[in-house]
Amino acid sequence: MRRALVLIAPLLLAGCASLPKARTITPSFALGADATGETTLARAAARALAGLQGPSGVHLMARGPDAFLARLALVAAAERSLDAQYYIWHGDTTGRLLISAVLRAADRGVRVRLLIDDVGSMPKDENLLMLDSHPNVEVRLFNPVASRDRRKLGMAGDFSRTNRRMHNKSLTADNQLTIVGGRNVGDEYFEASPELDFGDLDALAVGAVVKDVSDEFDRYWNSPVVYGITELRKSRPSPEESARALASLREFERRQEGQAYAQALRDSELARELLDGKVEFAAARVTLRADDPAKVERPGEDRSKNLLPQLLPEFAKTREQLVLVSPYFIPGKKGVEALRRVRERGVGVRVLTNSLASTDVVPVFAAYRGHRRDLLEAGVELYEVDPTATRRGPDAGGTAPAGGKPGNSPRARAALHGKVLVFDCREFFVGSMNLDPRSAFTNTEVGFVVESPELTLRLCEGL
Repeated sequence: MRRALVLIAPLLLAGCASLPKARTITPSFALGADATGETTLARAAARALAGLQGPSGVHLMARGPDAFLARLALVAAAERSLDAQYYIWHGDTTGRLLISAVLRAADRGVRVRLLIDDVGSMPKDENLLMLDSHPNVEVRLFNPVASRDRRKLGMAGDFSRTNRRMHNKSLTADNQLTIVGGRNVGDEYFEASPELDFGDLDALAVGAVVKDVSDEFDRYWNSPVVYGITELRKSRPSPEESARALASLREFERRQEGQAYAQALRDSELARELLDGKVEFAAARVTLRADDPAKVERPGEDRSKNLLPQLLPEFAKTREQLVLVSPYFIPGKKGVEALRRVRERGVGVRVLTNSLASTDVVPVFAAYRGHRRDLLEAGVELYEVDPTATRRGPDAGGTAPAGGKPGNSPRARAALHGKVLVFDCREFFVGSMNLDPRSAFTNTEVGFVVESPELTLRLCEGL
């Protein structure tokens, strides 16, 4: 009995920890056109929109280096504000390079708001406090674990709450350009890892939809389930500690200059094209679709407002072909039956997902495998990623998020991470939502529904 008490005591203590009841953070909101309308990015956005016949413009990024460079370019060009919302932000090469660029922006006077999922990223509080200590940076955590010293035990002791996560990914600069898609911040998402190469897809957007992304960010940023890092940790880094951490980050950045990945970034023309307004945007009508953060705050209250139900009308309108790209695909019995009914209407259905050899989450593949026979019998075409495959198709103009082995990391195992739904080659969804129960009922998600004949046709050809 004593041994049992010794083992469970830390769990009980962690489970008893509670989030602060007295809140000290104050609401803040995206800067409007009066504050950002004369910025470099505002002028670049105006040039991009001038030649388009549509309220928004979209540029798809399937190649990892392009997707990373686009983020660096937006951060480097920002003059007023940066809003970043991510499920995962690793402390690896790309994670540190991007946070270094963010700090440089803050040094220029840019207001930075970082919203990170506490469990997805598992960040070190000390690092977040150092970032937050910058006068122009504020860091908040989504649905954080109350016990900061015993995080994993705290999750176990409060599982029903901490199991619900923010899976969103977006970065918006000066409320003028935004990136929304499937990529987190980490080497494996940007072709910078020698072990794993996630095939993915991001959308760089300009125009009317950018304000929608900013409004959605504000909705999360000011949500009751979001806490400032300073509300969770009362200790503060000393000026000397912050100076040492910054010096270490700058030295790391300097050491990367001669590396192959840094050279690949320098060789890309995307940053210059972005600032010159020469990036090829396709005219589009873009609708932001997202879960309400109340999905976590008040789970099960009204599932009709979740992201997946918002997309059901698109499924219903499909008449010829439905393409589903999801790395973590668990349709369940209801999903299989729904796809069977789609096939009975004469609609072709194709699914691309990870194979057992390519997946990074074997239990998800096991759950999907249990539905394969039923899906095939329903007439659904199933395709699974070959982990030794190389990337194919056109580049950033609109390629399928197929797995691949980039030239700068030839040993990397290819895996699928992109989330794309294509309806009749007339419009498509791209974002953070997988076709599995977690995305449907547990985590929050975000994405674009894009109506663009030009872009959708190129995407269909790549798929």
